[in-house]
Amino acid sequence: MNIKLKHSKMLGTLLIILFTAALVQNEGHRQNDILLMDIEALAAGEGNIAIRCIGIGSLDCPVSNQRVYRITEPLSQY
Repeated sequence: MNIKLKHSKMLGTLLIILFTAALVQNEGHRQNDILLMDIEALAAGEGNIAIRCIGIGSLDCPVSNQRVYRITEPLSQY
């Protein structure tokens, strides 16, 4: 009888550990999905924007990779 009690306690402990591990793993996937949605949302506005780089200065122009004074974009029409 004592052996059966030990085995059921061990089985219960093992099931709790497995259940907790499954929940933790699922939470990690959910965070990765949220992170990917955030990255996609940030990148969504990076379409074909007519960027103009003006002058000579300390900013890196994303179009020509030259050092420029000012980087301008057209105004949003939203």
